[in-house]
Amino acid sequence: KKYYDENQSNTNFNEILNSNNHMLFLGQQEIGKTSLLYRLIVEYVDEFDIYKKIPVYIDFNNIKNKEFITIIKEYTRLNTECVKNILTKGNFIIFLDNINYHESRNLGTQINKLHNFYKDYPKVRIIGSYQHDNLEIIPTEVVNHCKIPFSYQFIRALKTKEIKLIMKQWLPSDDVLKTEEKLEKLVNTFSSY
Repeated sequence: KKYYDENQSNTNFNEILNSNNHMLFLGQQEIGKTSLLYRLIVEYVDEFDIYKKIPVYIDFNNIKNKEFITIIKEYTRLNTECVKNILTKGNFIIFLDNINYHESRNLGTQINKLHNFYKDYPKVRIIGSYQHDNLEIIPTEVVNHCKIPFSYQFIRALKTKEIKLIMKQWLPSDDVLKTEEKLEKLVNTFSSY
């Protein structure tokens, strides 16, 4: 059964910010998953007075033999006691880019560290990204091995109609024919990537 058959809905930026759920963003390479994580981090930093959460960015590929607490200490420049205290309270949000459950990549150590971290600090929200090309199913390796109750969010490319709608908002609407011509040019440019 396809994921979309069960639970398809759109999630907006504010829903992501205000949710307490762990989220995993799935999508093709270069679709904007990392950019989304960075944008969320900026929002949490800029609006710290509202959210009261400290964002921490971690690239899954760089964990290697390090413990999550060590990585967070390096990122925040806080001491171990302070990091553990903030983790226990759930006041960090971990942005984990490039999560990978593929067995062929020998990432069992990193995956175990991630699951142990989640077990030790269940109040800490994790928002991650995962490269996956099929937007109709959750990857088998994630279903079989992931122990974190993620809400799965698929990021897909914009359709021509959506690009045109965005471009109309960007372009002045003085001459309809010229605007349509510019839109076609822009859509073709976007589509060529």
